Parts: sequence; C-alpha cells; structure tokens
Amino acid sequence: MTMGSTTRWSLTKKIKVIIALRPNTLYPTVAAKALATLDQLSSGRVVVHFIAGGSDAEQAKEGDFLTKEQRYARLEEYIRILRRAWESADPFDWDGKYYQFKQFSNRVRPVNGTIPVSRHRKLVELTGPGSGSRSGIVAETDELAWAKAHRILDALKTHRANGQGKVPADAPPPQNVGSQRLLEIAARGEVQDRALWYPTVTATNARGASTALVGSPHILADSILDYVDLEAELISIRGYDNLNDAIDYGRYILPLTSA
Repeated sequence: MTMGSTTRWSLTKKIKVIIALRPNTLYPTVAAKALATLDQLSSGRVVVHFIAGGSDAEQAKEGDFLTKEQRYARLEEYIRILRRAWESADPFDWDGKYYQFKQFSNRVRPVNGTIPVSRHRKLVELTGPGSGSRSGIVAETDELAWAKAHRILDALKTHRANGQGKVPADAPPPQNVGSQRLLEIAARGEVQDRALWYPTVTATNARGASTALVGSPHILADSILDYVDLEAELISIRGYDNLNDAIDYGRYILPLTSA
C-alpha cells in the first residue's frame, strides 16, 4: 500500500480496500499493527483477505514448506491472534503450534473494534467451487459483452501459449480443491446459471478469479443479486481492464444492485 493510495482514501467516503495477506510473509503481531494502522487511515474501511496458499511449489518459492493442511491450521491460529490483538490493548502471551510470543500489546486499534475478514464460506457451501470472487465482463448489450468476452479469452490463450502469462501451458493440475472443482465444472459446459462463463477457467488453469460473469449491466446486476439471495455477504467483482471496468461497474452496475 503506497502513500499515494492512502491519500486517495481521504477523497472518498465509501470505497473499501481489500488487503491480500499470506501468513507466511508477515508475523501476526506485525500484521495486527499494520492492518489496524491502515484501518485508522481509511476511517474503518479495510477488509483483509487471507491466502493460505494452494500450491506447495508456489509456497516453497517463498520459503514456506508446510503442507496444505498445515497451512490452513496456521491460518486459523493467525486469525485468532489478530482478533485477540484487535479486541484489547492489554498485553497477552501466546503459546500455539505455529506462533509463540510474550506480552504483546497492540496500541493501535481498528476503528470499529475489528477488521472484516474475507472468507466467502457461505458462498462456497451454496455454489460449490471457488469463492465469492468473479471477473465481470460487461458491455452495453449482451451481444457486445460476449464479443468482448471472446476477445479476452483469445488473449488469455495466446499469452499462456507464448509463455507470457502467469501460468505455463504445461502447468500441472492445481492442488487446491476449489480449483480442481472449477475445472471439473468447466468440463461440463461453457455457460452456467444466467451469465457464469467457464472457458476462462481452463485458459488460466483455474488460477485466481477465473470464472466470469458476462452480459449487459442488467444481466450482471441480476447475477450478483442471485448470490445475495443465496446469502452471500461479500462479493468481489474484478475486471480485465481495471480502471475502465471499475468505472463501468460503478456507473452502470452498482446503481442496479444497491436499491
């Protein structure tokens, strides 16, 4: 997070910032203070998304050699420490399996007493694979949106074939169960529900927010509201052209979903 990003917060009132954090890269006591500081600077608008790590090989590149099961157990302990550090400034000891310290106190407290954690558990249970994060491909009409979607897919395939993408063409199947399920569903058909598109899953080997919602603003808004009806509490919509997509979402989709 740069100082420029921090100063831009002062010009907005509602925009929230999701901080992606891998527990292996930052000790929980340091994270508790850093996240609380960012929360204070943004007047309570920070959300943290924890990444346990779905690939042993990717984690090993950063010196993390725990198994997937161990990484999730470490993440659970990590979150418990943060919650404890945020709820009170009183010093406390910790003697866990992955972390140990004595008399840590956090003098910087979150604005609202805690910081929301992005988990998407309810959405995973109700819709199967992945999380509450989707890419959105929107245009004035459905026809224009689908044409745009296929241009994006062609670019993804070309970059991967030429070795320009993040995932090599000969990459092994993903280790995490969510991505494996996404690939299984993608094999059943391209479009599911009213606008959920799966070819981008196979093009990226189910990495990141690989499914996409495609259509006009009304179609995307209705699709988002479907997830709300399924009791999803947090839905993250990403784009492929970040600035222009964010402008389009704010101008055309949010007004249709905020009533």
